[in-house]
Amino acid sequence: MSSQDFLKNINQKHERKPSEEIHTLKTSGNPEKNKKIDNGKIKDTSIAKIILKSGLSKVKRKIQIQLYEMKAKIEELDPFKGILSEDTLIKGDISDEDIGIESDKIYKEHMRLTFMSLKGIRGLKKISEEKIQEKMVNLIKKPENKGRKTVIFDLDETLVHCVGVGKGHVSLPVKFPNGKTSVAGVNIRPFAIECLEAASQLFEVIVFTASHKCYADVILDYLDPENKLIHHRLYREHCVQVNNFNIKDLRIINRRIQDMVIIDNAIISFAFHLNNGVPIISWFKNPYDKELQNLISYFPVISEAEDIRDINRSLFHLDTFYEDYYDEFNNL
Repeated sequence: MSSQDFLKNINQKHERKPSEEIHTLKTSGNPEKNKKIDNGKIKDTSIAKIILKSGLSKVKRKIQIQLYEMKAKIEELDPFKGILSEDTLIKGDISDEDIGIESDKIYKEHMRLTFMSLKGIRGLKKISEEKIQEKMVNLIKKPENKGRKTVIFDLDETLVHCVGVGKGHVSLPVKFPNGKTSVAGVNIRPFAIECLEAASQLFEVIVFTASHKCYADVILDYLDPENKLIHHRLYREHCVQVNNFNIKDLRIINRRIQDMVIIDNAIISFAFHLNNGVPIISWFKNPYDKELQNLISYFPVISEAEDIRDINRSLFHLDTFYEDYYDEFNNL
């Protein structure tokens, strides 16, 4: 099966009737039937235009992606063990021959892992109201962000990837709680700065990471040295532990749920807010990656949405993905 055929199959899985979801871009086996023509031009919503222009439909297949095998063992002497998010710790480096991510095999594996992640989420314990209140944060919205919605970025494997001492695009000193200092090699995802700049023009921007503050602040200070792009920072201490997972429960933030979107490579992170999430593909070092560039075109759409969840639901279908692909992946 070619990549094109595979993408068609994915889109066919998620067809919606106009009466059900007015934002959905309909697809079928015949590309010409997918276009609504008005005076010789494609008539579509802004979302449809974005999908046609920048390939954002690919994002919905890339939730909790693990492109490459986990390292068999983490070094016991690793100074960053327990400091970084789990995503950073368990992912191995990508070999040069694996940089191409267009193959059908990889996309199918993305689909399978998406299914397995959503299957696991179904077994998570509910978070009590008491725990939510315990974790609540009072983030003061800056005057320039009044009336704006909120974009929340994950850090590791979404904006950057920590590769260890002596490697990476940049080496940054990290001082640990025990007083020791180690140098972190960090790869910066292509278009990370541009994406943050674009987001800050339309939204209040928060970075919410499962990593510890001592590590995250060093990276964020490098990405945003003047504190102009990122308005608030949340860390592992703000996550809620559920079944040994660090969950980013958006209810702890004093903003309306319908006004928040979280961009995270780990679907488990927003397990209780699937329709608030944009499931971006995990990134390690692929220099040709354009996921963040694609998101820039998506921002104007959600910035004007009455309820961000409605748009995400129509694009990514995370709330029905498990049922849609049950027959294909449940017995694998």
